[in-house]
Amino acid sequence: MRLPTFWNVHILLGALHFFLNPLLSSTESLQFMNKRQKSPSFLAATINITVREGEMATLPCAVKNLGTRQVAWRRLANGQVMTVGTLTWIKDKRVFVDNKIRHEQPGVSDWNLLLKNARQKDSGIYECQITDKKRFSRNITLTVIGPPIRKPGVTIEGKEFPNLGEEIRLTCNATGGPHIPEEIDWFKEGDKIDSHKYPNILITKYRSLRDQSLVSQLIIDHSREEDKGMYICRSSDEEIASLKVTVMVAGSVNKKRVPRPVDPKSQSNQHGARYRTGSGSTYGPHQGSSASGLLLKGSAWIALFFYTLLYPLCMHVI
Repeated sequence: MRLPTFWNVHILLGALHFFLNPLLSSTESLQFMNKRQKSPSFLAATINITVREGEMATLPCAVKNLGTRQVAWRRLANGQVMTVGTLTWIKDKRVFVDNKIRHEQPGVSDWNLLLKNARQKDSGIYECQITDKKRFSRNITLTVIGPPIRKPGVTIEGKEFPNLGEEIRLTCNATGGPHIPEEIDWFKEGDKIDSHKYPNILITKYRSLRDQSLVSQLIIDHSREEDKGMYICRSSDEEIASLKVTVMVAGSVNKKRVPRPVDPKSQSNQHGARYRTGSGSTYGPHQGSSASGLLLKGSAWIALFFYTLLYPLCMHVI
C-alpha cells in the first residue's frame, strides 16, 4: 500500500530530526563553552635571565586560564619551535619543559623552559606563546656569561727536583667560587715566608678575572741546598696546597769520569813491571803472551838436544 505524499515528508523530517538533533546539541554546547571560556593571560615574571656557562637556565612562563590551549616555546633568532606543551621538538637533550599546576592559584600553570648546561651561544630572545586565534606571547631574554665558576680550591705546581743553582718557580692558583680570594700566603716547613726571613725568595701575585682566581708565584733565582723543603700556599679561604722540593746536589758518584791521556813509554814500563817477575813467571790479563814465550823457549831446548845427539853421527858418516 502506498502512503500519501504528506506522510512520506513527515516520516523523512522525523528521521532527520532524530539523527541531527544530538549533533546540533553538541555543537551548540561547544559554542556555549567557548563563549564562557576566559581569555588566557601571562602572570608577571622576570623577563631578563642571566646565568653562567655550565649552569641550568630557567626561563619562566606562568599562564592563567589556559583551558584547552597549548603553550609553545620558540627562539626568535631562527624562528625554530623548541617545545609544544611538554613535548620537545628539537634534537637537543638539554632542552625540556617543566610543567606544574599551581593548586594554591586556581587556573594557573607554569610552563618553564629549562636549558641544561647553558652555553654562551644559547644567549638570545625566547618567546613563550599560547596557541589561540588571538596571539598571546611573551619574550624572555637569556644572557649566558662565562666561564663556569670553579669550586673553591688551591693548586700548586712547580719542579720538584731542581739541580743546585737552577731556578725554583712555584705557582699557586687559588679559586674562591663566585669571588676571587683576597690573599695567598706562602710557608716553608710551616714557617711563614717574608722578605726579611727569606731575602732570596721573591713572591708575586696577580688576579685573573677570566679564571676568577688569584695566582701567586714563589721564585728563587739560584737554588741552594738549604732551599729544599716543604712549601705550602694558603688562600684567604683557608684552602691549602703543598709541594716538596728537593735540591739535587751532584756528588762524585754522579760525576762523569773522563779518561786521562797515557804516555806510551810509561805504559810500556808499567806493562813490563806488571807482567815480569824475578822468577820469569807472568800474570795478569796478558798471560797468553807469556805462554807463547815459554813455548818458544821449550822448542829451542828440544832443537839443541837433537843437534847435540845427531851431530856426532853425521860427522862419523862423513
